[in-house]
Amino acid sequence: MKDLVVLVADRNIEAVVKTLLEKRQLALGIKLETFDIFVHPQHDPGIFHSAMFLRPPARQYRDALVLFDLDGSGSGGRVAVVRR
Repeated sequence: MKDLVVLVADRNIEAVVKTLLEKRQLALGIKLETFDIFVHPQHDPGIFHSAMFLRPPARQYRDALVLFDLDGSGSGGRVAVVRR
C-alpha cells in the first residue's frame, strides 16, 4: 500500500505539490515513502467531482489529497472535506 495519492487540477499545481513532497518532507515535518500525483483531465471542474476518479485506486493508498482552484471549478464557493 502506498502512502498518498494526490489529485490536482493542472500541471502548475502538480509541480508545486511534487516539489513539496519530494524536497521538503523534513521541513514540513512529514514522512512519505511513496506517493503518486495525478492531473485530472477535466482540470478544475473535474476535480470538484473527484470521487469517481479516485474510486478505482482508493484501496492502493493510505491517504488522498485533492487540490484545485476554487475559481473556475463550478463549485459556487462550496468546499467539502471528506475523511474516511
